Amino acid sequence: MGKINTTLWTLKCRLREKLFLYPDVAERIGKSESYVRLRMRGLDDYEVGEAYKILEMIDEPPEAIVRYFPPPAAEKKRLKVI
Repeated sequence: MGKINTTLWTLKCRLREKLFLYPDVAERIGKSESYVRLRMRGLDDYEVGEAYKILEMIDEPPEAIVRYFPPPAAEKKRLKVI
């Protein structure tokens, strides 16, 4: 069983509260619904401009970006043993 991605749950809940669906988000940011679905599943990140458009859509100030769009997890880098 795969790991459940909870990164954007706050955003998903807020969209649901405001009665917005993924097609609504896709239209607002000018992308396809599949583009939005991939990002909501945590398989890719939103661009900063897209994040601000979504915040505007859910009536949140720009400062709320850190609440709804946490920074991407730092990639784990392997140390080479020599």
